[in-house]
Amino acid sequence: NKSCTKSAERFKALSQAYDVLKDGSKRTLYDINLERPQSSMSGTSTRTTQAQWEAAARAAWSKTARERERRAEEMKVSHEEHNFHSRQKNHANTDRVRYRKQRAAAETMANMKKAEAIGKFWGTHRGVLWQDMAYA
Repeated sequence: NKSCTKSAERFKALSQAYDVLKDGSKRTLYDINLERPQSSMSGTSTRTTQAQWEAAARAAWSKTARERERRAEEMKVSHEEHNFHSRQKNHANTDRVRYRKQRAAAETMANMKKAEAIGKFWGTHRGVLWQDMAYA
């Protein structure tokens, strides 16, 4: 049956095209062949040579290497940003702790001054009771 043969040939062509598209190196080689000027009169073969396969493989490999380098650079930047934010957070925590210590020291000093003033007052007013001070 002619239509069955045509369908089989079309399926075979589509399968071959899919094989080329799913393989990165074959796809690159296909693109290289499309870019190369073809002359119908020159008699040049459209078959892929070993050099073309190697060129396609090198192109695919260098693309992979560039992608790997790009991802490594992104990771490095991400790591540096994380370190920066961690340092900022640590500085903020350190500043907060330092402020709390200074405040506690100031409160202690103020309490010591109050205690000293009370002590001086009671030292000079030994005969005065607190009730006398409240109603004075």
